[in-house]
Amino acid sequence: MVGKRVQVAKLAIKSERPDLIVQVVPPDSAVTMEFRDDRVRLYADYQAIVTKVPIIG
Repeated sequence: MVGKRVQVAKLAIKSERPDLIVQVVPPDSAVTMEFRDDRVRLYADYQAIVTKVPIIG
């Protein structure tokens, strides 16, 4: 997913795992540290490009 546009990545994730909550994290945003097996975070840059490998949790 790294290098893809956020919307493309989000659609791809939801098509494979509709049970997941996809959370987009803008640059320099704070996130909580709790583990959730129903969430995946998409870290994006200012151009809405995914910058990190999405991991469930």
